[in-house]
Amino acid sequence: MSRMKLAAQTCLVSAVTRQYGRDQTSDLLGVNYYLTIPADAEFPRTIARKDVFVRFFVTNGKPANIAVFVWWLHEDGTDRERVGVYRFVIPFRPDEQVRDQPFRLVNMVLKGPGPYAVRICSRRRHPWKRRMVWRVLATDYFRVVRSL
Repeated sequence: MSRMKLAAQTCLVSAVTRQYGRDQTSDLLGVNYYLTIPADAEFPRTIARKDVFVRFFVTNGKPANIAVFVWWLHEDGTDRERVGVYRFVIPFRPDEQVRDQPFRLVNMVLKGPGPYAVRICSRRRHPWKRRMVWRVLATDYFRVVRSL
């Protein structure tokens, strides 16, 4: 039996993702690179919800463990601190080739202004270390800024 192959083509952070209909039609509302917060806001600050839209391509589908990791980045793009971990099980069907999947991130904690990365990851066995590791499938970014 061949192994499941999973890839992500699209990953977008939005305020709200609505999905409806038999063909998984999706509306992405509030797609924006900037997340503006009040000038007098204190950190850490909790955001009630953000959605992430991902389009997966899959062969030999079966249920998959997916994690969304949110990282606060330094200005040069290197990781500063992981601020959120969200885990999901996606029930891919054996005959499924494409799936549009929204993920709801609730109570995301923002540590301060600056860039953030949202990474979509899947579990896989490390080739020679015989343990499971997270593999990054897709990444989107947003920047927290203070209003003027």
